[in-house]
Amino acid sequence: MDEIFMLAALAQSRKALPECLPNPPVGCAIVYDQEIVAQGYTQAPGKHHAEADALIPVSTFSP
Repeated sequence: MDEIFMLAALAQSRKALPECLPNPPVGCAIVYDQEIVAQGYTQAPGKHHAEADALIPVSTFSP
């Protein structure tokens, strides 16, 4: 399962390009109970990093 989650994060990182440059393209997948509950990627310089981008929709998540 971990490989699936890592592939999801890599897919998200591709969405960051080219807007994220000169920052690196980073993707994030947040997993709960073996299920991806949120994803994000690095935004343009000065905006959210991948982790913060992914946390926005789950800030009110309740299992």
